Amino acid sequence: MYIKKCLKYLFALTILLALALTACSSSNGDPDTTQEDNQNNDGGYINNDDPVEPEPPGIPFPEVGSTIRVAFVGGWWEDPSLFDFVFDNFREMYPQFEIYRMLPMPTSRDLLASIQAGEQPDFWLGTDTQWAQYATSAYERLMMPLNDFLERDPFVNFETLDSEIMDMFRFFNGNYYGLPYATAHQVLVWNRDMFARSGLPDRPPETWSEMLEFSQQLIRLNTDGMATQVGFSGAGTEGPFLYQILPSLRTGELDDYGLWANMTTPIIEEAHRFANEFHNMIDGIQIPGFIYSFSMGTAGMAIANLSQLSSFSEAGIDFGLAPIPRPDDDDRPPVIPSIIWQFGGIPYGAHNPEGGWLFLTHVMTEVTFSMARNDMLRSPGTALPAHAAHVPTRDRIENFFLAQANERTAEIWHERNHIFATTPLFSRRASPLAYELSNISNSWNSRRLEEGISLSDFLRGIEDEYNSVLQTWMRGMEGQGWEFPHGGTPVPPQN
Repeated sequence: MYIKKCLKYLFALTILLALALTACSSSNGDPDTTQEDNQNNDGGYINNDDPVEPEPPGIPFPEVGSTIRVAFVGGWWEDPSLFDFVFDNFREMYPQFEIYRMLPMPTSRDLLASIQAGEQPDFWLGTDTQWAQYATSAYERLMMPLNDFLERDPFVNFETLDSEIMDMFRFFNGNYYGLPYATAHQVLVWNRDMFARSGLPDRPPETWSEMLEFSQQLIRLNTDGMATQVGFSGAGTEGPFLYQILPSLRTGELDDYGLWANMTTPIIEEAHRFANEFHNMIDGIQIPGFIYSFSMGTAGMAIANLSQLSSFSEAGIDFGLAPIPRPDDDDRPPVIPSIIWQFGGIPYGAHNPEGGWLFLTHVMTEVTFSMARNDMLRSPGTALPAHAAHVPTRDRIENFFLAQANERTAEIWHERNHIFATTPLFSRRASPLAYELSNISNSWNSRRLEEGISLSDFLRGIEDEYNSVLQTWMRGMEGQGWEFPHGGTPVPPQN
């Protein structure tokens, strides 16, 4: 068993008593011991059967009675029926503080406006729908570095957070401007039953040529020559997106700092041609309105985030997991492409940064566990939890999961863990101008289809237009104290 909730209240009363006797305004303490859950779990951090050692010096608690201002990105985080427990649980664990739920701030632009108005939250949960809000937050100094908190906190720190995931979140200047409660990692999923019916071996493809060969063999046509089943479905398309393929090659369209576009390199052209072959494979045989989906059993393979695995297991699909295949002539070990998805941090100039950190640790631990547990209870035996970044919380989730998972779901869990243990994570750099890059790419893709532009001109056009926009952005950032030496490491403002 772990430290009970009552220790929290005892600690809070101790603070109040100390304030009354000494007029102190704050105290050191443990910001992240857990309450006992009331639904069949023994989660937490310290086993009450063992001697309890004195807690190491940690982050000072916020001033008793202070307000912690919290803002989320909006959308599903703002659904009261699903996420009121985030705040209710926090208030129960920390009754000595006020929690204020601010209006949603969906983008880093909204956060910037709140900072400029002096109305920034103490905690902000960002979502990288363009994989860029973290980069924007760091370059434009919207978020405080968390290094000091990570060095001093006794429970959420460099020792208890997954080191590979932390490598993804370390900015090039060595700072961490946010932390993920869970991360998104991409793997190849393949339908074992569909493979067997199509005469394919009981294994996933290992190279690009095998992916094409297997995909062709998986296609099924009706009497009209239209496809009722395809070989591959990737996030709404019938072939892998470029962004899904490139990270598996340890490369991307951007330089090491996520700034300059390098679209005209040979590997980018090769990946484009490869992705096009998937689209060409079923060009003209798609049924209008028909859904080609791995989870619906109408596609044999997909590149999926690990967070999507629950939908496959709940659908009863017998699927396998594997690293994403790579070109035939590339003999390097495979990697797992990983992205920064939802992350929390403390906005620059926050009025109560200690309160922001306390809420961040709450999200990293209690909220992460509760979300996973609630998903598993809604779909008993089949739901697969997300990959938590905080290792003690991950272990706590695993204990709860294995106690109620059915045999097949438990097998998938162990298969997933094996891939993590044997295949390194890889995260490509995100541009703070990723939204502009996406719009520019879409515009040039339309031109390519309408005007018959060659692949090389298509890629060169994207690169030139984006880099022109980038130069304008860099001039603005230089006005804020940044230096961008040609071909060198960007230098942050010194103040």
